[in-house]
Amino acid sequence: MNRNSFLRFSIGPIGAALLGLVSLPASTWLFDVSDIGRIGLLQTVTSLSVILFSLGLDQSYVREYHNTDDRRSLFRTALAPGLLAIIAVGAFLLLAKPTIISRAIFQMDSWQAGATVVLVAVSAYCSRFFSLILRMEERGLAFSMSQVLPKAFFLLILLALYFHQAERQFIHLLAAHATSILAAALIFAWNTRATWLPSTAATREGPRLNHMLTYGAPLMVAGVASWGMEALDKVSLRILATFEDLGIYSIAVSIAGVASTLSIIFTTVWIPTAYRWAREPDCAGRIEAVGRKLTALAATLIAATGSFSWLLGFVLPKEYETVQYLVCICMLPPLLYAISEVAGIGTNIMRKSAPIMAGSLAACLVNLIGNYLLIPLIGVQGAAISTVIAFLVMMTIRIEASIRCWHPMGRRFIYVPIAGMIALCAAYSLTGHAYPVAWSAGWMILLVTVSYVYRDHLGEFFAQVVRGGRGNSGAGKV
Repeated sequence: MNRNSFLRFSIGPIGAALLGLVSLPASTWLFDVSDIGRIGLLQTVTSLSVILFSLGLDQSYVREYHNTDDRRSLFRTALAPGLLAIIAVGAFLLLAKPTIISRAIFQMDSWQAGATVVLVAVSAYCSRFFSLILRMEERGLAFSMSQVLPKAFFLLILLALYFHQAERQFIHLLAAHATSILAAALIFAWNTRATWLPSTAATREGPRLNHMLTYGAPLMVAGVASWGMEALDKVSLRILATFEDLGIYSIAVSIAGVASTLSIIFTTVWIPTAYRWAREPDCAGRIEAVGRKLTALAATLIAATGSFSWLLGFVLPKEYETVQYLVCICMLPPLLYAISEVAGIGTNIMRKSAPIMAGSLAACLVNLIGNYLLIPLIGVQGAAISTVIAFLVMMTIRIEASIRCWHPMGRRFIYVPIAGMIALCAAYSLTGHAYPVAWSAGWMILLVTVSYVYRDHLGEFFAQVVRGGRGNSGAGKV
């Protein structure tokens, strides 16, 4: 990937993360911690809806994009089934029992809140498919602006609520969230109109849909299992703890979004890049080089976050004091996912979706058991630790399956630092409040150490970004 493309795709996730760092503290000061927890649960339900109703056709669209000339028809075939289904199911639930959705998610009887949930789910579903067009066409700037502008809208709404003297209720926070999601869908729709508008007149291709479902359905199951890895912590906290605990955990996960930003950037640009590399003889060497650099970047990012996490105590209200000790461990799941996408890409290249599904299902089961055992014992820390272990299981299965079905690759450079990061972050989440000064000093020492140990990998990574990905050899281009 060249420098301009990488930077354009990076603007969106980075800009959205920076705006989130402003809007998140603002929300904690404006709304109750229980309301923050409810929005966190809504985000979890929304992501599940997108995975379920996409039927895996989003993954099939990406996989078949470079293998067809009729991309408009391909997009229509991928989008339509799930869109019709999600609208039909939402309408049925609202008509059958208007308050069933709001009761299940928010513990409140409000058909308006239920209708808003349906609107959010439909908007998020459309955004998912529209964003795929921008990804595959490598229109990085349009992709980025479609992510940044909704975050800016959300921040502006929060500022308006701040200056409004009326009592702020959950419905106001829900409306702000829904507005930002709807804005994202509309902006994505406008930026991709040249593709999806003509696709409405494209001819129907039944055999293609069957072919896409055959490939995508197992990936949908894997996606649901992946959702379980990411979301069972929140669902378990909702069942085994309180909305207040869920709110604290949701804020920690959101602040850890800097790691999600890195994961989004890599997953956005990585899959198309890897599929282009797949036909080249030095593909395996390139992928291994990217895996080393990404692991080095992840270790440095964790150490830097631990070194400065104490600053959160000055930004958030007192009831969110635990967040500063959770943020490091909450950064690990998206980082492990990004590493698995790189080092485990062989299963995708070989069209082996079964190992992906198996890894996700196994990790989901681990997370379910871990949450059940750990949350009653250690609360939100148990949810975080269980989720990290689940992602470790998923990453390991994907990497090992890739090695066996595609190409051998060294993996000690991944497993050793990852194990160290997990152990440190788990210990910090449990004991950071008892030894804050010692932990701050330890994190600083670790930051200096990993920066020195990984200086070559980090230097190559940033040099290639600056030079547009043209290193001295082709093995490390990204």
